[in-house]
Formats: sequence, C-alpha cells, structure tokens
Amino acid sequence: MADLVVEGDTIVTMDRHNRIVRDGAVAIDDGKIVAVGPRDEVVKLHKGNRSLQGRHKVIIPGLINVHTHSSEKLVAGLVDDLDLYSWLQKVIYPMMMNQSEEDSYWSSLLAQVEMIKSGITCFSDLFDSSGQDALETLLRSIEVSGMRAVVGRQIITKDGRPDELGVSVPEDIGEKMIADTIRHIKRGKGRSDRTTVRFGIGNVSYASHSLISRIRSLADELDTGIHVHVAESVKELRYLKRTRNTTPVRYAREAGLLGPDVLAAHCVWVDDEEIGLLRETGTKVAYNPVSNMKLADGVAPVWKMIEEGLTVGLGTDGAGSNDNLDMFACMKMGAYLQKVSTLNPMHLPSKKVLEMATIGGARALQMEDRIGSIEVGKNADLAIIDVRTPNMTPVNDVVKQMACSCQPSNVDTVIINGNIVMEDRNLTRIDETATIEEAKHRAAKLIERMYDQPQDPTLDRSKRRT
Repeated sequence: MADLVVEGDTIVTMDRHNRIVRDGAVAIDDGKIVAVGPRDEVVKLHKGNRSLQGRHKVIIPGLINVHTHSSEKLVAGLVDDLDLYSWLQKVIYPMMMNQSEEDSYWSSLLAQVEMIKSGITCFSDLFDSSGQDALETLLRSIEVSGMRAVVGRQIITKDGRPDELGVSVPEDIGEKMIADTIRHIKRGKGRSDRTTVRFGIGNVSYASHSLISRIRSLADELDTGIHVHVAESVKELRYLKRTRNTTPVRYAREAGLLGPDVLAAHCVWVDDEEIGLLRETGTKVAYNPVSNMKLADGVAPVWKMIEEGLTVGLGTDGAGSNDNLDMFACMKMGAYLQKVSTLNPMHLPSKKVLEMATIGGARALQMEDRIGSIEVGKNADLAIIDVRTPNMTPVNDVVKQMACSCQPSNVDTVIINGNIVMEDRNLTRIDETATIEEAKHRAAKLIERMYDQPQDPTLDRSKRRT
C-alpha cells in the first residue's frame, strides 16, 4: 500500500535512459518514489491510500530553479532600461537597506507561491537582506510553503561595491551576515530534509581576497557549498582588469574559491581558458538568460560550456531582474538565445534545456541522488502538466513542447516530498489571496521608503506605486 499513486498519459522521467512512459503511473510512499512504470502494473502492485487521475496529464520532475533572490519579489517590475549596476544602485541596495524582516518574509512567500504555480519544486536562493536574522525569515517562509530549497544570504562588506554605488552600508554588515549563515548551517543539520544552508557571496569581483578565502575555509569546515555571482557583466570584467589585472574566474581561482561545491551564477563574460578552469575545478554554473537579457549583460557561452563537460543548471534570477519567476520562459529563451548567439539552430536542443531545468539543476546543487528525475528511491518532487490547452495542442513531441510550448498556467498539480502542495491550481498550504494582498501593501510601503532615501535622487518617482 502506497501513500499516493499519480497517474498520467505520459511520464517524462529524465532518468539516465531518458525513459518516457506512456499511460504510466508513479507510486509514492513516505515521501519517496517506490515505483514508476505502466499504469496497470503500478496500480496493481501499489494500490494507494489516494490516487490522482492523469487523463490528459503529463508528469515531469519538479523544476529546479538554481539561482534566484526571493527577497526581490516586492520590487518586481519596478524599473526598466537599466544596466546591472544602475539597477543595483537604484533598486536592490536601497531595497536591502529598507526591507524589514516581515517584508522579506512576505516577499519570499509570494515568490514561492509563484514558483509552485510554475512547477518549481526546489529553488536555490541568494537572499538579499540586511536583516540580522534574514535566514530565519527565509526558512520560516519555506516551512509554510513546503518547498525544497538551498539557501544562503548574499554576503556583502563595507569595502565592497555598495559604497562605490553611493549606497551606505553598516561597518559590521558582513560579520553579521557571516554569523547568521554559520548559525543556520549548524542549526540546519537537523532542521528539515527539505532545506540546506550554504554560504553566499554577493559578487566575487567586489569581494576581497581575504573574504573569499575565509568563506572557502568556513565552507570546508562546515561541509557546505558556496553560491556566488561570477562574471555577470562587462563592467565587472573591466573593474577587475583595472584594479587587479585579472578576470573574475581567474580571481576566484587565485583566491581558492572554485570547486565542485561552488555554484557560479551567470558566467557571461568568460573566455575559453576560464571555461577550462571551471571544468577542471568541477565548479557548477547557473544560466540566467532572461535576467541577462533585461539588464543587457550579454549571453553566457552555455553551449560551449556544455560541450566542455560543465554542469549547467537553469535559473530565473530574482523577480527584480526578471519580472517573474517563470522557468518555462527561461527554458525557451535560454535555448533560443544559444541558437541566435552562435548562429547555429542545433545548439541547446529542447531536450538539453529541459535537462538543465531538472536533473541538470539537481547536479548543479549536488542533489542528483535525491531529486531531478522520476526514479525509484528519489524524493517525490513532481509537476503534473495539463496539456488540454491551445498552446500544448497537439502534443507532437512531449519533451520539446515541455521546454518551448508549456506555460505556468499548464501546471495543474505539484507534489514536493510526497506532499501535494498544489492541486487543480489551488495551493494547499498557503492562502494565496491573503499573501497577495499582504505583499501588495508591504510593497507600496517599502517603495515609499526606498524612494525617500537621499542616495536615490535619480529614481523615477512617477513609479512610486504599482
């Protein structure tokens, strides 16, 4: 007897054999997948306490968003037409300095509502907050949502880029962020099997050699990973060349940062030698195509990375630089960007980009033994897709259309760790309406505080309210 049997017209397993099961079922018990196969066989051997019927439904592994900032949800869509550092100056650092712990909580919870409704079951978060207990706030929201997450906070220091951007940060902010991270890494060992805490670094190019070395040593000591922005913009590249006569990946390597437990977000401005350094060290890469387009950062050479054997996962980045948290859009845009930037339509096929959003994302987070594919023994993280819609009709190639035709509105049901967190588009653990209303109220107040700060006189005050 299983806890739950999920039936579907098609199961896209994303396992090592890329098996697709027609008229199939998945049996789940105690949060784990105990059977995957033809419907008749699974139902006969694993009669469930409950079953979900799957007529016109496709079952896929839950999507894995390997790079985001859930604290940015309250400033989604606030400004357009800015480059990365203008956007940081006018939006993100003021947000960090003015956002209360409760603002951060509701921002993160709303982000998780959107992610669940987009088929995302696991996310890797670099939390943007100056609050002393920021990780506790984030973890509290995750306990409510039921999502799986790898979390860290974006550690910045007084001697980093914020002051150059005209944003004042407290002298001891970095120490508080490090202490908060250490505290929650130690607490997290027995807190929940759905959450993992890592160290985060705001940007490798503006972090001191001593900070990077310290974070590396702490990560080794506490047996955890590191999440960091690397080579996101050409300004970052020029800054390091001017100040240190090097480049972001080389600087990270010199400081001892790189390794298989490091997730390097963006890696847009990297050369062939740096791709080789990432490969040699086993460093993982997070590809964020939509955010990179909005901020005019460029196109990461992801196809070359894949050809060189790097592990690359897919991320939305934060809602502040993407405007939503839609992984389906990231799959489609991510694939098409590689084709147009290389002038080769064969680059980044749909099958590969769906892999990046599932099992590839799991590898990027060093969690491929637990999530990312529908296999016996793995955690039961699933998204059930309704294909009875114009955008998914006809289903000629289910894998290609999952990557390039599907939309969040097609996500019917989401299961995380064997628990149904959304069924028939209705969230089971979160009051969606109340979350939206609270977030709207808090966003208006937060934006008022941000715009009234003297360091932001150029911010367009005509956008004070949304």
